[in-house]
Amino acid sequence: MEVDTREVPLEAPIGTPTPLREAFEAVVEALLQAAEIRRSPSSIQQLFEVQAQALSTAWRMARERYAAAELLLQAAIDEGGGCPFQEALNVACRINDAVGHVMLNIVSFDQATAHIQTIPVFDLAEMLGAMRRQTSRAALRLQQNENRDINVKDAGRGEDAAEGWANLPLLDQVPRIETPPTSEADPTTESEDLSPYNVEEQSWYTPLPTTKNLRSDELVSLADKIDIVLLTATDTERDAVLRRLDPFLNRRSVLKGFSEQETYYLGKFGAFLTAVTKCRMGSLDSGAATLATQHAQRVWRPRAIVMVGIALGKDPTKQKIADVLVASQVISYEPQRIGENQTVPRGPNTPANTTLLNRFENVPHWSFDRPDGSKCECQVGPLLSGEKLVDAMAFKELLFSRYPQAIGGEMEGGGLAAAAVRNNIPWILVKAICDWGDGKKDKKHQLLAAAAAVSLVHHVLSQTDVLHGLAKPNRA
Repeated sequence: MEVDTREVPLEAPIGTPTPLREAFEAVVEALLQAAEIRRSPSSIQQLFEVQAQALSTAWRMARERYAAAELLLQAAIDEGGGCPFQEALNVACRINDAVGHVMLNIVSFDQATAHIQTIPVFDLAEMLGAMRRQTSRAALRLQQNENRDINVKDAGRGEDAAEGWANLPLLDQVPRIETPPTSEADPTTESEDLSPYNVEEQSWYTPLPTTKNLRSDELVSLADKIDIVLLTATDTERDAVLRRLDPFLNRRSVLKGFSEQETYYLGKFGAFLTAVTKCRMGSLDSGAATLATQHAQRVWRPRAIVMVGIALGKDPTKQKIADVLVASQVISYEPQRIGENQTVPRGPNTPANTTLLNRFENVPHWSFDRPDGSKCECQVGPLLSGEKLVDAMAFKELLFSRYPQAIGGEMEGGGLAAAAVRNNIPWILVKAICDWGDGKKDKKHQLLAAAAAVSLVHHVLSQTDVLHGLAKPNRA
């Protein structure tokens, strides 16, 4: 499967229009990755996982770029012949699926090489040459038809079904892809999940409250009155909380002040006097969730600490943008034992406080509308937590295949749980889905998701006796 690039260049012919050039180069990359891992899969598991990740990423990109140029390429097939691009994609698909069987432990790692090499050897040079010829014919046809107002950008547009390792067929059922499949009900697309909307027109998007600055000693002197700490990790999350924060008791404004490294806002959230703060993303940074939680607990001695914000969702066929995820436990996925032939998860699974979890499981009258009028739902279950900002479908699918019980993922819960449990402070994590971590991450639904999560927390904490059984710790 070696190829002499002097005879078969790996770049598209000079002057090839953008969609054809991008399709050629992406499919070539996927084919080369597939050829390499079929020829020599690493015997070291960590390196094999790197190979697998590279192939999966290249394969998905190849499918996307091919779909964008499909009609142009299909029109350039020799009469009675097949499509070289589809043949190349079929080969990459078979090898990607075989690798996926190993990654999902359908096939043990010690059988990886034998399993992958059951895929027949293919002539890489011949396949690349056929693709170049097809690309050249497609480019020529496009040039000849320029005066017909062909919209190159829209040629071949279609929604691909998501590819990866999550729904692999069994060993003897690896499919041959004749045409890129289209999902008729793919809720990950904006048009089918949530139509465009104007954030400023939403009822929850209200002005931020006015604040009054206090000296540090004045601020912390109010600690005996504080029942709740609300912890956030982004400006969007903090501002969503502040929009629902009323002035502090007998004050006209929300109070703002500083205590050592932290900034706090004090006010009434629901039925309780509350301290609000923002940490950095993740758990390990000097300003991240672990140390921020420790500081808040030491200063305010709250009856409970609630982290509220945004998360990635697991399954867009069963969840919606802005659905709220309540962590029954936090699974820290980062700690692992890396062996020669096996990777073993070693992170803690820390359960949320029983009383708080009970309160968030009993919210039949909570309601929050998405911009299209549909209702957000509350889902309770384990949440994954780690330092990675996940935006790669292959990694996400691998993660959830290892932890199939999880309903979503985020970055701060591990630090929150560790610090709260150490100090015996009741805690819970409440975050709403803002994206799917599928390589298409953006910020367009973050404000909505943060507002939904804050709405649920506000609903629960508006019940005056909801913290019954949770006492305020005594001063040290």
